[in-house]
Parts: sequence; structure tokens; C-alpha cells
Amino acid sequence: MARIRVMIVDDHYLMRVGLANVLGFEPDIEVCAQAESGDEALAQHRLHRPDVTLMDLRMAGTDGLATLVLLRRECPGARVIILSDYTGVDEIHAALQGGAASYLPKTVGQPELLKAIRQVADGRTYVPPDLAVRLAERLLCEELTFRERQVLALVVEGASNANIARKLGIADSTVKSHISNIFEKLGVTQRTEAVAVAIKRGIVRIE
Repeated sequence: MARIRVMIVDDHYLMRVGLANVLGFEPDIEVCAQAESGDEALAQHRLHRPDVTLMDLRMAGTDGLATLVLLRRECPGARVIILSDYTGVDEIHAALQGGAASYLPKTVGQPELLKAIRQVADGRTYVPPDLAVRLAERLLCEELTFRERQVLALVVEGASNANIARKLGIADSTVKSHISNIFEKLGVTQRTEAVAVAIKRGIVRIE
């Protein structure tokens, strides 16, 4: 049986070595190439044509997302798993939109990593259940208008209706209307609940 040929792309040497060691014990998987940058990944992919590429999202120079887009443009059949410390829904959504077949946190356990590699090599996609739930919640939140998102961001900051009205240059009554719509769309009845949902779903980022 042909083995699954995997390329590892990460700018941290120890991460590459660790992944290579883990995969090296699997009889149906072989690491055919490694790269530490986006440019090197593109070159190595052209040379080795791996079945699956494991790629970090944040790298010096061309980052993982840009590399993913370039790789998929050059080779539409490329199968890429993003493996990253960043698990915000915006990053996950952008990677999947960019053509990734899977998105895994770097804390992923060995069994789930191997499952993802095998599914992706088989032409399927794989998203961990917890990340899939967060993505679904994000899609539900996309019905918030741009103005509603602005108002919600200020609510998260603790601004009063009067302060929100002043900052956005709108009437107090308009702020109240926006907040009412936000509550209905998020399925909440209080500001504290709206804040909690906004942060959990990644609608508003806390720096």
C-alpha cells in the first residue's frame, strides 16, 4: 500500500522535528519534505508533490495563509492542514476559505492529528468538533450589520448608550434600536450576556 507523503512547514525547528518523529512511527505515512518558510514550502511542494502539507499559520516572511493561497493557485489539488497556535474563528474561517482542508490547534493529540492526515489524504476535510461549533456560531453572527458590530464593540468596552451615540454620531434612540436588534440576533436579553457571547464567538476581539 502506498504511503501518505507529508510535507511539514513550520519556522520552528523543534516543531518540525517533533512532528517528523511522531509521523515516522506510522507505517502508512512518510515525511517527504520540510520547510521553514512560505517561499521554501512552495519550492519543496513543486519538487516533492506531497499528498498532504502540514503548515503553520504564522511564519516570518510570507505567512501560512498567503502561502496557502499561492499554493492552491499553483496547484489546485494541494491538500493542506493548517496547524496553528491561533484558534480564533476569524483565522480558522480565513484558512478554510483560502482552501485548507483542515485546521488543527498545535495542542492537538496524536490520534486526532493522524485521523486528520488520513482523512485529508483521502480527499475529505476535517475540522475538530469544537472548532466546527465555533465556526457555525460565527456564521450565525454574520447577520449583524456593520453598524451593529460597531455598537456591540462599544458595548463590550463598557460604553453607555449616550457615549455610543456620541462616538458614532447617531441618536440615542438609534443606539437603543441597534442594541435591541443585537440582543435578538444573539439570543440574549442583557448587556452582560451580549458581551459574553461577543467575546466567546470572536465577534469582538479583546486586545
